[in-house]
Amino acid sequence: MGLILAYVLAALFLAGPIGRHNPGLSALLRPPYFAFSQQYEAGTALGFRIGDRAPDVIARAVQDKYLIETACWGNQSAVSLAKPNIILTDKITSTGVVCLRRDKTLLEITFRDNLAISVRVSYSALDVVT
Repeated sequence: MGLILAYVLAALFLAGPIGRHNPGLSALLRPPYFAFSQQYEAGTALGFRIGDRAPDVIARAVQDKYLIETACWGNQSAVSLAKPNIILTDKITSTGVVCLRRDKTLLEITFRDNLAISVRVSYSALDVVT
């Protein structure tokens, strides 16, 4: 009984803070689908800091080997960030959002005045086929 109570308490109070650094672990606290989604409006999530400028976000995404998930902009593909450029920064500035994917983790970073104002971290332990 004590183990179940500990799991429930961890699921209620620790999934969000853990998800900032390890969304896969947080997903284990979210049965039955073992998926995690949390929006952060302060601090840092997976190395992306609220208040970062769009070029800094792109540089971090390149460093951490994320792909751009263009579905945020109405396209149905993912593109490599191997050669980021000013066009990408302009697209982020004009739409106010960029989605980044790495493995089973999806980040949706929202911008205002070229500064990140929120980061939504989503993780799905299940493989989704589209």
